[in-house]
Amino acid sequence: MKPLRNAALLAALIALISFSALAQNMSQSPRCVDDRSGGSLVEPRGAPYAAQIVSATDQTLTNGTHIHRETKTKLYRDSQGRTRREMFSMQPEQPDVISSIDIRDPVACSAYTLFPLNQTARRIPSHVEQPLDPQTAAKIQHAAESAPRPPEYVRPQETRENLGTQMIDGISTQGMRITMTFPAGARGNDHPIITVTEIWHSNELGLALLTKRTDVQFGDTTTHVRILDRSEPDPSLFQLPAGYTLLNPESH
Repeated sequence: MKPLRNAALLAALIALISFSALAQNMSQSPRCVDDRSGGSLVEPRGAPYAAQIVSATDQTLTNGTHIHRETKTKLYRDSQGRTRREMFSMQPEQPDVISSIDIRDPVACSAYTLFPLNQTARRIPSHVEQPLDPQTAAKIQHAAESAPRPPEYVRPQETRENLGTQMIDGISTQGMRITMTFPAGARGNDHPIITVTEIWHSNELGLALLTKRTDVQFGDTTTHVRILDRSEPDPSLFQLPAGYTLLNPESH
C-alpha cells in the first residue's frame, strides 16, 4: 500500500498547481463531474498531444535492502479536452501489456475504464453540473474557510519556492519546490518528517512534465512526462471500442 499512498500524495501536490485556474473556470461554465469522487472531468483545451509517463520509485529499507519500482503510462489528449490514459502492467515480465485504460470525455460527459485483457469495460457515473450563481459560490467558499481545522500539530508546515523556468523536451516549464514539514507527533514520529517535491509545470499543456519527490518514509520518486506527438489524436481513442462488454450498462 505504501507505493499507492505515495503516488496519491504526489498526484495531490501536482493537482494544486492548476487548481485555482480550474476552479475559476468551473464557476463560469458547466462542467462534467465524476459522481464517485466529485472531481471534474474538464481538461485544458486546444493543446492536443500523445505522451509517455514513466514514474520510478527507489526505496532503501532499514536493513539495507534496495527496492526499485517503475510504472509506465501512455496519455492522449485531444483539442476538446478528451483524455485516454493507458496503464501498463507492473509485472517485470510483461512491461508492454496494457492492464487498463481510462477514457474521459468532458464534451459528452462520459467516462469509462477498459480492461483489454478480457475485453470488458465499466461506465463511470457522471453528470453535468451547472455553474453556481455568485452568491451561492460565495457562501460555499465562506463555509469551507470557516470549517474547523485540525490541531496545528497534525498539520504539515508548507513552504514554496519559485525555481524559475526550464526547457524540457523543447517545452517551457515553470518550476516550484514544495517543502512539507510534519512536526513531531503528527504521525507518531518523535522527530519532524520532511518531504520535498519539485514540480516543473507547462502552462501551455496544463501538465507537469517533470516531478521529483524526496520522502524518507516512502522513497524517492521521479516522474517524467515525455511528449511524443503534438498532433491531433485519432478520435476513436476516446470512444468505447466495439466488441467490449459493458459490465454496468445501467449506469449513467
